[in-house]
Amino acid sequence: MSTRNTTASSGPTLRFTPYDDQREVLESDARFRVVAAGRRSGKTLMAAVETVRQALEGGSEWRGYWVGAEHRHADTAFRTIDAALPDRVVADGGRKKSPPRSIKLTHGPTIEFHTAGGGALVSIGLDWAVCDEAGKSEFPERSWTQELRPALSDRQGAAMFISTPDGRNWFQTRYERGQATDEYDDWASWRWATYENPHVPDDEIDAAR
Repeated sequence: MSTRNTTASSGPTLRFTPYDDQREVLESDARFRVVAAGRRSGKTLMAAVETVRQALEGGSEWRGYWVGAEHRHADTAFRTIDAALPDRVVADGGRKKSPPRSIKLTHGPTIEFHTAGGGALVSIGLDWAVCDEAGKSEFPERSWTQELRPALSDRQGAAMFISTPDGRNWFQTRYERGQATDEYDDWASWRWATYENPHVPDDEIDAAR
């Protein structure tokens, strides 16, 4: 498998080897990317890698939000991204570990970690947003349509939606939009099972089921 390199001037090179499904998502130039995948399928790590890449390559005013359906989703993302960023690319005092958590890089970009459903996600422009476990009932559609989507408009920002499928809801309709590329050319979507993750043995998945 090819290795995806992420670089920034005077910053680190982050190396991540995606499997085929992850690579297809990461290489897509769709503005809105929707991933419906099983648990332990690597979707959170994939979104974290893309968030780090965009932050490292962003300008001094770049701002991204990671929004989880529950606190634990935002907390997991913070720990994953925080561990991936060496001290030399994080601003002095740039790690805020109490909610809402945030990481500010030395050249200016900021990643904030929030929970959906609070009604006050943004009041500023965003370049990037991750909707984590967007298919869960704890992630209301209004968090996307009324808060995050408008915040992306003035900067023409992009978003990634990741979730395990959980019935027919607004996440499912966005997945379907990503399949209808003739009508929605700025959307793309993918679906795969946990079995696609080569780092989790199939017999372990079978045992868990």
